[in-house]
Amino acid sequence: MATGVPKSRRSTLGGEPREHVTRTNASIELTYAGKAPAEEVLKTEAGDFQLQAGAPSSRNRLYFADNLRALAHLRDDPAIAGKVNLIYIDPPYATGTVFHSRSQTHAYEDTLGGAAFVEFLRQRLILLRDLLADDGSIYVHLDSKMVCEIKLVMDEIFGPAQFRNLISRKKCNRRTTRQSRSATYLITSCSTRRARSTRGNGRSRPGLQVVPKSIAMWSPRRGEPS
Repeated sequence: MATGVPKSRRSTLGGEPREHVTRTNASIELTYAGKAPAEEVLKTEAGDFQLQAGAPSSRNRLYFADNLRALAHLRDDPAIAGKVNLIYIDPPYATGTVFHSRSQTHAYEDTLGGAAFVEFLRQRLILLRDLLADDGSIYVHLDSKMVCEIKLVMDEIFGPAQFRNLISRKKCNRRTTRQSRSATYLITSCSTRRARSTRGNGRSRPGLQVVPKSIAMWSPRRGEPS
């Protein structure tokens, strides 16, 4: 088994020095058909929406709307933009499936896939970035079908240095304690304005403390808001 050697000790070790691979900070970008420039996404106009609960000035609001245009509305709200501490989104998983409720009525369609799915989510992440506070964090809940692609998109939007963790979540049966073979994942990143480490410093981790202002977005599963 090999053990990593700290930089401070490398010169004291025996053996001939090897030519080191040059490391660069060049970013990795996901390229696909239909990818809109970020500048165009930021020009998205706020659309009509229904405020299902809470007053327009309330900290607690529930919107029923096209979430892209609702996010554009929140971006233009000085009480929200740049002040959100926690964002959690649970988009569809690109399963290519139509879902029914328990009563066998139509629930929702999860038919977007490939580049269309990535761009759909990317545009919303670009607007969400402008809502985060300096110490804010965002969690995106996906499964194995799109987690790798969206990780690259989030690195592009928030910066790779702001990536904090990939959290694996496995369901289990409470009666048998048997774990599911499938897993879902939470990608977590923090604001590009001020990064805070989530590893080993004993401090509060972004998004895991009680937060004064947060945004949650769900896919329309089981009648949930979009």
